[in-house]
Amino acid sequence: MRPVSSRPHAVVRRAIPGDLPALLDLIAELRATSGRSARPFLRETLAFGERLGDLIKEQVGVVLVAESGTEAVGMAVLTPAPLTSLTDLPALRMDYVLVARRVRRRGVGRALVAAAAAHAEESGVDHLAVAVVPADRESNRFYARLGFAPVLLRRSTSVTALLRKLSSTDRRTVVDDLTRRRLSRRPPGRRSVPGAAGIR
Repeated sequence: MRPVSSRPHAVVRRAIPGDLPALLDLIAELRATSGRSARPFLRETLAFGERLGDLIKEQVGVVLVAESGTEAVGMAVLTPAPLTSLTDLPALRMDYVLVARRVRRRGVGRALVAAAAAHAEESGVDHLAVAVVPADRESNRFYARLGFAPVLLRRSTSVTALLRKLSSTDRRTVVDDLTRRRLSRRPPGRRSVPGAAGIR
């Protein structure tokens, strides 16, 4: 794949296996600076390396690397996927769009997005979707300025935490139902009135 975007501060090209260590360094930087909501998806360094390596070698998707001189300063992972699970509307999904902190606001992110758009156009795909952490205001403003509009907010939780919450909610519902039934069986004169115990 020829370089698809060139700017004074970045040249974007398709990643090769030799780029893997530099890309993992970018992910490590994101891990160190990310908010709480993104951390669960950044824990498995070994898994990241294996998956990135597979993507680069097998070319299932596209891994882009942005270079300044000979240094990797940005990356993006592109995978084709329908815009939603129940539509056939094709889209190119951008994940892990990362720019090294030391070169931000120098056009690197814009160069990565331009490269992704060029790849989508070459592939005949009409829509480009990007994953953004909701709390990352700077990134959200950046994409909004380029015309990206919010479509869906995808929430996530661990199954263990979800089951714990569901179990707690179910227990509260059972207790509330029992309380209502007991109160409904009492004669009208014997039903307690909130705050009445302290009134004489």
